[in-house]
Amino acid sequence: MRVAFFLLVVLISAHVSAQTPRTYRCPIGDSYRLQQTPCEPGVSTRIVSEGPVEPAPPTHQQRFQSYPAQGMRAPQEHAKYLRGECASMYEGIRTAHARGVASSLPALQSDYQRCCADEDAEAHRQYSRERSDKYQEKREQRKAEIVASSAEKRHTDGCVALGDTIAIRRKREPQMNDAERAAFKQSEAAFLQRCR
Repeated sequence: MRVAFFLLVVLISAHVSAQTPRTYRCPIGDSYRLQQTPCEPGVSTRIVSEGPVEPAPPTHQQRFQSYPAQGMRAPQEHAKYLRGECASMYEGIRTAHARGVASSLPALQSDYQRCCADEDAEAHRQYSRERSDKYQEKREQRKAEIVASSAEKRHTDGCVALGDTIAIRRKREPQMNDAERAAFKQSEAAFLQRCR
C-alpha cells in the first residue's frame, strides 16, 4: 500500500513538472529578456525558473502593433503630423476593422513600421512639442491672470483704506484750518478720481 502511494506521488509530480512552463533568460544587446520559449539558436539559453512567469513589459514595437488589435478607432493625436503615404498607411491600419480587413493588420503594421517608423517618431515629437507649448501658454495665461487679480486686489484694498481715511478726516473737517481743509479736499478729489 505504501509503495503504491509513493508511486502515485512520483507520477503526479512528474506530470505536473512536465506541464509547468519554464522561463528562459535570453540576452538582448546589453540586457536580458525573460521568456517562456527557448532563445534563438546560437544564443546561450539559461533556464532561470520553472512555473508561471509574469510576462515582460511590452516593447515600443509591441505597443505600436497592439494599437489596431485593441480596436484603434479614433486617430491618435500625432496622426495629424503624418504626411503622404505614411498618413494613408496609418489611416488604413486605423480603419482596418471597420473595413473588414483586420486579417491583413500584421502585414499593414509591418509595412508601416518599415516605411514610416522615423516619420511616426517625428510626428510623436511634434505632438509632444505642441502639447508642451499649449501647456506653457496656459501656464503663462494663468500667471498673468493671477498677477492681474493681485493688482486689482491691491487697488481695491488701497481704495478701501483711502476711503476709510477720508471718512475719518471728513468727520474732523469742521475743526480743520484752511490749509488742512485744502489738503483734505485735494485728497478727496484724488480718491474720487482714482477709486470711483
